[in-house]
Amino acid sequence: MPIYLAIKTHYDHRAELAPHLKFSTLPSAVQYARYLSDYRDKGTGGNGFHECLNFAVSETNSTKIYLPPTCLPATKRLGDEFVIFSFTYKTDPELPSAIIGIHGGVRILSNQPGGIIRAETEQIEGADPLHYHAEAPGDMVTLLTPPFPYNPKVGRHTPKYTHWGYGMRYIKPDQVGAILIDAEVLATARLSTARTTEQSAMQRELRVIRLIRARYGLGTPIAATTKSTGNNEPNAETGQAGERLVYDSEIEYVRSRGIDESRVEWISQVNPQSEYDILSVRKVGGQLIPRYIEVKTSTSEETNVYISSRQLDFFAAHQDQSHFTLLTLDRKYNIKRRLDLTLEELRGKYLLEPIKYKLAERIPSAP
Repeated sequence: MPIYLAIKTHYDHRAELAPHLKFSTLPSAVQYARYLSDYRDKGTGGNGFHECLNFAVSETNSTKIYLPPTCLPATKRLGDEFVIFSFTYKTDPELPSAIIGIHGGVRILSNQPGGIIRAETEQIEGADPLHYHAEAPGDMVTLLTPPFPYNPKVGRHTPKYTHWGYGMRYIKPDQVGAILIDAEVLATARLSTARTTEQSAMQRELRVIRLIRARYGLGTPIAATTKSTGNNEPNAETGQAGERLVYDSEIEYVRSRGIDESRVEWISQVNPQSEYDILSVRKVGGQLIPRYIEVKTSTSEETNVYISSRQLDFFAAHQDQSHFTLLTLDRKYNIKRRLDLTLEELRGKYLLEPIKYKLAERIPSAP
């Protein structure tokens, strides 16, 4: 029998991230310093930003979750399975009293405030190492887009409280069902008017909600999720490192041209099944044109890249607004080679072998 848990967390108020991309990327040193400054000078947020990756999902790895010190379950609960709902504080300056996300199938790995060090993440300059306390399967983790308000005095999404306080609260199956139903209704209603990357994230959100409803018997199961036929990186850690390098370079591109950083979206961090990893822009004739980027990364000179037919169809339909970035990294994840190729250039340089279209180097013809 799962335990349904509501926790309160500070909202990710990085203006550079769209709502559907919150809590999915590591902050820069500047962003982290700004977060701490807001806490110390304005009393908003927290004295640290360990929850910054709470909704970074992956096709192959579990999502690591930071729990605030007031939300750590008792030792006797460590062997239980949890479904955790994240709520914001009523005093949050950007998004007060809202339900923002779900983690299903959660295992608590530590109930100590210091948690477990995130050894896989790079060190943020001027910050203590990030840590986490729990993990959940990536296909059972989603932000809610849009997040929606709750009122603890009403009793629809939580038991009735006159005062919640700062800690965790246990909630009942009927309240969990109400959260899932309301989230599904809101996401479905907004789907048709959402922008491209937001639509992709919301479609994934709906799959996660339906999976959780089916797994825990919360309402009528609607549809089974399908297995991704998308990006199949040989090494998930290498793929993540490559995407991060390209994401950072796109941030530099827009920053150097006076374009708002929020125009760069690392969509694969919230939807690994997306046809592309990063949405950026290009300034053409004074206008900003969307740029769809799929990143393929290897740590050897041998190209080991897989592309799905779904990706090929998407890039064929957006040939003037998209490219593949092929990276070769050394063991320290420094770039040894980078190729930015349109679909036409990709077809010219590589053969597409019919094993999930693995790229194979073309052999130059004899003169």
